[in-house]
Amino acid sequence: MIKIYYKLFRDAVVTVKAKLKESKNYRKSNIIKYIFQLFIIRFLFGNPTIRNSIKIKKSYLDKSSDILKSNLKSDDVVNSLHINGCSEIFSLKEEIVQKIKSEVLNNLNDAYAFSPQGEYRSLSDKNFLNYAEIKDFLQKEEMYIVRNDLNFKNSPHIKKTFTSPFFMEIARSYLNTKKITFSGTFVATNLINKHLSSDNENEIKNKSAQLYHRDVNYKKFFKIGIYLTNVESERDGAHVFIPGSHSKCLKRHIVTDRYDSKDIEANYKKKIYTGNAGSLFFVDTFGIHKGSTAIDNFRTVIFLEYGRDHVELSKNAIFL
Repeated sequence: MIKIYYKLFRDAVVTVKAKLKESKNYRKSNIIKYIFQLFIIRFLFGNPTIRNSIKIKKSYLDKSSDILKSNLKSDDVVNSLHINGCSEIFSLKEEIVQKIKSEVLNNLNDAYAFSPQGEYRSLSDKNFLNYAEIKDFLQKEEMYIVRNDLNFKNSPHIKKTFTSPFFMEIARSYLNTKKITFSGTFVATNLINKHLSSDNENEIKNKSAQLYHRDVNYKKFFKIGIYLTNVESERDGAHVFIPGSHSKCLKRHIVTDRYDSKDIEANYKKKIYTGNAGSLFFVDTFGIHKGSTAIDNFRTVIFLEYGRDHVELSKNAIFL
């Protein structure tokens, strides 16, 4: 256990230094408070035992959603997250999908792309008219990933939809708090096969979160994943999650790291999320997970994150 806490301490120090450098241009909070928050999150709440001391709050307002094709209750989602760390996959109504896709496309002011060689490029001068143009850009310029931190001032529909009573009841019950940090990220992934070599395969997968790992972003948190293009198999960049690993795992997998895929898949059963554009799922990504590599088809997805307490982890995060 001493060895585990030493690793957690070391990880906390490294993360705080990196976050301070990354956030210096937008951080508004008191720096001492910010350092303290990050250190406590990584050092203490990076341990599943401590994190699991935050119990779910029993809801007496079992909400349902009118944006999904199926009738889903908030309590069912909370219980599924609590037990498995993940939900089944659901489908958004078509009109909702189109509004989300449109807002994401018109909200790429802070987007950047990176190449397998480590080149980063701002896309603030780009004006993509559709998702096919993003795909063409990645292929023509031989870039691998486009990322964008969603600005909710430019995405009012996404903000309104995913802070509606249904989603807020899930967040408040699962995180057991009234103070929530809300943020979102868009990711477009090019096909990886032509970029792979023995020299850069792990580096590419590491930068694009395509190696098994766990997130430690808040004392407790969860995400909603929404596919904006069809993901029909693991070869299309599907999200892969290890059910139950948010609460229990082998000792060697407690500290956040990039884990060996053969080791993970030999010791746990994985859940692969596949579905058409508009497919939605809930995941507590403190659990072990990864994005699979896009081998057959270009993939776009957004992840919306709900974190316990008010912590300024990203430029466009908002406090609810």
